[in-house]
Amino acid sequence: MHLTLISYPRSMDPRMEAAAFAARPDPAPQPRSRAFGRCQHPSQLRELLASHGRRRVRRLDLVGHGRPGTLRMGSGVVVTPEPSSWSLLAGLDPYLHPQAELRLLGCHTGADREGFEVLRGVSALMGRTVWGTASLLYSGDWGELGLKDEVAREWLVSSAGLATPVPARRRFGDPPVERESGRRVA
Repeated sequence: MHLTLISYPRSMDPRMEAAAFAARPDPAPQPRSRAFGRCQHPSQLRELLASHGRRRVRRLDLVGHGRPGTLRMGSGVVVTPEPSSWSLLAGLDPYLHPQAELRLLGCHTGADREGFEVLRGVSALMGRTVWGTASLLYSGDWGELGLKDEVAREWLVSSAGLATPVPARRRFGDPPVERESGRRVA
């Protein structure tokens, strides 16, 4: 099963709502191979996965706001470049299929040194492939089945395929990338 959990912040965020509605345009039953859910706080992740059964999820997409090495969902942080934050994701392991992949779908989550360290570190901790984004994500990047395949092919980076950090990449029309230091990069 491919499970996509989309951030549900305390106050409405048009960017998250656009992804949620694109992924599930109507309340029709979902195929058994696909499931969508909403998550207001990372502490709910384990319970949401448990509702789908043990070892059934083959791909877990966590959708929220990001920056290099960081993903936020709702009112909490899922992961940061600080290794002590990685245990939340490792705690999801009992609910994932042995060959499951984890995708951290927020802007720039896999970019720069911070993203590289998180993807490689979480991958080593969990023993599975972890993906992140090297660019911004937009509402048009989502379709009925979640993140569009062509967007994933172009803008996702994998812990398995990284030997060195990937710089944050700009898509046509993107604003300059804001770094943690406040410095803008064109």
